[in-house]
Amino acid sequence: MASPTYDPTVFNVASERQAKDIILTPEAGMTPDERWEKETPDVFQRMVGFLEPPTDAPSVILDWGCGIGRLAKPLCEWGVHVVGVDISPDMRRLARYYVGDEERFRVVAPAVYEEGAGSSTYACFDAAVATWSLQHIPKLERAIAAIRRTLKPRAPLFLLNRVERVIPVVGGWMPDGKDVPTALRAAGFKLEEEEQLGPPLYAAGSVWSVWRAA
Repeated sequence: MASPTYDPTVFNVASERQAKDIILTPEAGMTPDERWEKETPDVFQRMVGFLEPPTDAPSVILDWGCGIGRLAKPLCEWGVHVVGVDISPDMRRLARYYVGDEERFRVVAPAVYEEGAGSSTYACFDAAVATWSLQHIPKLERAIAAIRRTLKPRAPLFLLNRVERVIPVVGGWMPDGKDVPTALRAAGFKLEEEEQLGPPLYAAGSVWSVWRAA
């Protein structure tokens, strides 16, 4: 039997409204807009607690699966620089408008990012964040390896995922049997902090974790 075909068209959107509905589906009794309003500042505060305050040489953060930039925007406003990576051309296009900071924000396709992974252009990230993204990408180990190569030693990787990993395929969504924490450990990351999240702010089965590149 042929393997299910990965279907990235689920992330094709024509507007910010459609993008928000895909990025944050209705969960925990909240609409996408309510999740956007309440969850975004919570995740931001969790991250900045591990980051140095911006200085004359501000940090550079990798936002893997950045969508339209819901975390990149407050990070840029805080004073750091952000490189966003997203598989969807539509999300990348909308992110440039949503973030609106051409000096601090750049967004690229995964292929462009991976091509430069390990070069002097990219091997400079002080931290990385991946929210609701590593649980959905088809080539998990490849993405983690690229993230690992572009982080500075001991740089934190912030993750927000559901326990079960599912990917979009033709006909719907399906689990692929892979485990994100196992893949991270195999790539040389060590778990530093983990918190099981749930209602009222998060859906049951949500996990926040912080990993360090050895």
